[in-house]
Order: sequence, then C-alpha cells, then structure tokens
Amino acid sequence: MFTETKEPTTRTIKAGDPNYMISDGLTLAQRAGIEIDPACPSAYKSIIIQAYNNGWLKPFSVVTAEEYTWMTLRRK
Repeated sequence: MFTETKEPTTRTIKAGDPNYMISDGLTLAQRAGIEIDPACPSAYKSIIIQAYNNGWLKPFSVVTAEEYTWMTLRRK
C-alpha cells in the first residue's frame, strides 16, 4: 500500500510569530483578537479579561499554507 504524505494546507499563527502582526503601511495591528459583547455580565467580563491578561486565553489566527509562505517571503 502506498500513502502520499501531504503538507498541511493551513498554518496556525500565534502571538510571537513574526507574521502575527499585520501592517497597512501606516498602522501595525494584531492579526487576531477577542471581542467581549457589551451584554456580557461584568463578572464574566472580569474573568475573561483576567484570563487574557494572564496568558490563559491566547489569540491565534489560521491562514493557508500558501498565504503564510508569501507573508514569510515578504518579510525577508
């Protein structure tokens, strides 16, 4: 039986990866983040903020492997 090993078609980008930040030439922004709905009860909001600030919730972004390759090449 023959099985073909295939490259992953997506990449996960985490904070700290050089491609995590994006720029339009004027501003620099994180590629991903979290948004807390205004209707979220304040007690939950505080817990979410604390978890984010302590690094327990970590934002990430998923891009195609091709997009990641082009982002990496542009950085060099």
